[in-house]
Amino acid sequence: MSLIKTTSYKVKEPVLHLLYTTQLVCVTTPGNLHYLVAEDEEDDWSTWNHLWNQKVRVRDCVHNDPKSLWLIGESDDKVHVGFLFDMGLKTDLHSSFSALTITFEEDEKPGSPITAVSMDKDFVVCGDMDGNMWFNQQPNISSWSKRKPAHTDGISRLKITPSTIISASYDHTVKVWDRNTKKQLGMFVCGGPVLLLQVNPRNPGELACADGQGKLFLLSWKE
Repeated sequence: MSLIKTTSYKVKEPVLHLLYTTQLVCVTTPGNLHYLVAEDEEDDWSTWNHLWNQKVRVRDCVHNDPKSLWLIGESDDKVHVGFLFDMGLKTDLHSSFSALTITFEEDEKPGSPITAVSMDKDFVVCGDMDGNMWFNQQPNISSWSKRKPAHTDGISRLKITPSTIISASYDHTVKVWDRNTKKQLGMFVCGGPVLLLQVNPRNPGELACADGQGKLFLLSWKE
């Protein structure tokens, strides 16, 4: 096997997330969205969206279908949800991205900064620097549960599957929770703080995570 470079892309800002709908799109560190264009193509204003610039930290990206995806982020005591609909190379990134802000009531505001957030349809889960996890409740999705200790250190990543919530933490662990009862189903211990977490979209029981020691873990579990 060998790697052959076919196209080069140059981005003006550091890239935080790299995604694909009908074309490559990235989220940069300041929170901007950008359609990647080849070095010999024109990089004009229509390939950028600065709605979240220096305002929102993007924490997760969830594909909706082959042409669209959800972006979930946070700032201060707020959760931000964005939707990107991409019809192809002629799509204007200004008109194809929309966003809304979810606020907490005064007694629901987190005591420490939000460090992870994810969503599946209208179900939203948050995690904070102290290792607490909380979520919106059904059927009134605008109300929130009490914060529940889930880890002994900050939560770095959250993922949601049809039956589980998966949390990764700086305490070196990845935990699997029942989506309905919120009870812990399993735990994996890694060598260092868990920084990245991804779920196999074809098999939610298969996970990949990376820790602060540079190690990659391929994990699997069965109900």
